[in-house]
Amino acid sequence: MIQSRFQMSVRGVILYGSVLHGLSNEEDTLHDLLVVVSDYKSAYKSPLFRAANWFLPPNVFYGEARDDQGTIYRCKYTIISQHDFNKYTSSSCRQVYFWGRYSQPT
Repeated sequence: MIQSRFQMSVRGVILYGSVLHGLSNEEDTLHDLLVVVSDYKSAYKSPLFRAANWFLPPNVFYGEARDDQGTIYRCKYTIISQHDFNKYTSSSCRQVYFWGRYSQPT
């Protein structure tokens, strides 16, 4: 789903969060994903999404995928460019949203 939407701009996907909510039932779980893209221009066809992600990152989306047995996997995924990811997780950054979530675990 993510690869087909963002094509060759995807550089990596990071699964984060505890994922404890739906241990007994996969359909009750909402996975948290961070999708690192090469840049916003190649990730989005829409100038509006490019501008929003550049001006106030991150853009967050909801997605679902179904496997062959009919199980639905749900996620919210955040889009960030490789440049912004490196900038916001550096030790010199004071923007706590990204630094607190990703700089140590990744």
